[in-house]
Amino acid sequence: MSESDPYLERAFAALRRQERRDGPAFAPLWQAAGRPRRSQRVRHFVLVAAAAPMVAAALFAAWLIRPGGPAPPHPSAGAPTISEWRPATDFLLRTPGREILGEAPPLGLGYSIGLGSSGVTGPSPSTERRSS
Repeated sequence: MSESDPYLERAFAALRRQERRDGPAFAPLWQAAGRPRRSQRVRHFVLVAAAAPMVAAALFAAWLIRPGGPAPPHPSAGAPTISEWRPATDFLLRTPGREILGEAPPLGLGYSIGLGSSGVTGPSPSTERRSS
């Protein structure tokens, strides 16, 4: 593709001449791009104005929660420790029949199904089985 096209070369040369004549100079555009615009200055001011109260609030909160403040009061001698404390509603957990449910039944003893004296009883512990 090293062939030269004279028509194409002349068209590009004419285009470059037209751009030099009609286009803006580069130096003023470059300088204007470096300067902050009015809208950018206003935006910067608004950002600083919005951030200032937030920073003040954060500093105030840090001042309120500063370390080294008053120490929490020590528990008094009359207050129970956590292992001794019982809730005020602890009596609600003491249900009827709790003694029965709190331990395993003895195995090998007779049992009653609650039918009075004629109730069915299980095997007596006095009977021993002997292996032959």
